[in-house]
Amino acid sequence: MIPLVLCFCLAWSNLLLPVARASCRDGGQFGGALCCQGKDINCVTEGYRVNSAYYHDTCFCDGACADSSDCCSDYKSACPATDCVVSSWSYWSGCSVLCGVGVSERRRYKIKDSENAGEKCPPFRQMRACFSSFCDASELPSNGIALLLPYSASERRNDPDLNLMTNFLISLGRYKPFNSYCVYFKLTGLNKKCRSNGDDTEWSTFAKKGTIVCAECDQPAFNSEGRCRGEGIQGKKSRWAALDLPKCRGRWVRTSIEEKCKCNTGSDFIFI
Repeated sequence: MIPLVLCFCLAWSNLLLPVARASCRDGGQFGGALCCQGKDINCVTEGYRVNSAYYHDTCFCDGACADSSDCCSDYKSACPATDCVVSSWSYWSGCSVLCGVGVSERRRYKIKDSENAGEKCPPFRQMRACFSSFCDASELPSNGIALLLPYSASERRNDPDLNLMTNFLISLGRYKPFNSYCVYFKLTGLNKKCRSNGDDTEWSTFAKKGTIVCAECDQPAFNSEGRCRGEGIQGKKSRWAALDLPKCRGRWVRTSIEEKCKCNTGSDFIFI
């Protein structure tokens, strides 16, 4: 038999000490687990707070409660934290200016946001200083990086089905046709990526230091003045990049240019 005094003490303690009616796991007044994102003052229930031996009228189950130290005691177990997940950094961009000091940047993107007081996303953008030396204003358009494809890719340029709109605009007099022209270069340097794939015979065979190559400028690579970006300056070094072979890049020197021309040297490429 339970002593009368003990029964009285238990009854009295129940009157004085409120029973925790809910927690993050058990939910609030509407039932179901409480795990709210961000700061939400309505994401609240009653119970014991983390690191507190005292019962509180309110304890929170939102993402900001960890900073305020007012989370319900079971918040971390009921609402496990998940950190933000981001992608790898992109490559650094080109310099923002052609002459002098500029900036280059790289970016990454959010794959998954943080949850339940997990680590917030780190910066998505980084910038660094860069320097460009193309400072002669008369040379700027020609000193852009030439983007190239092997000459075999030019076959599709003459496909009538791919030129319907261009031909239509020409017939209306709204587009000025330009003649193709050839630019001859002497290769002065290239990286190892140009020789890494034996299937790319145009690059692995012809892209050797000292080789004279021909790059053809034709539709649709023309700009508004009928020229191709990266045609270079006579006798001066400029840069090129292969579009079909990632990271294959190099330098060359323009040796000559021929108007109304089609490349036919055996070491031929097209501007893009």
